[in-house]
Amino acid sequence: LSPTELQVLRRISELRTNRQIAEEFFISIRTVENHRFKICQKLKLRGNHALLKFSLDHKEKIRANCDEL
Repeated sequence: LSPTELQVLRRISELRTNRQIAEEFFISIRTVENHRFKICQKLKLRGNHALLKFSLDHKEKIRANCDEL
C-alpha cells in the first residue's frame, strides 16, 4: 500500500468516517472513497465490511507501519 493508503487504513481502524478522514487530510470524501477502493483491490477484499474487519484485525500492525512513515 502507498503511504497515504496506509494512513487512510489506520483511520479506518480507528473507526473514523469518510467525512472525518477527508477533513483530517484536507481531501474530498470522493478521494477517501477512491483510497478505500484501491486498498480493497490491493488486499483482495470485497466491500466495506471486509475492509473494516481487516483493519480491526490488523490494527497494531497497521499502526506500527504508519509510525515508520
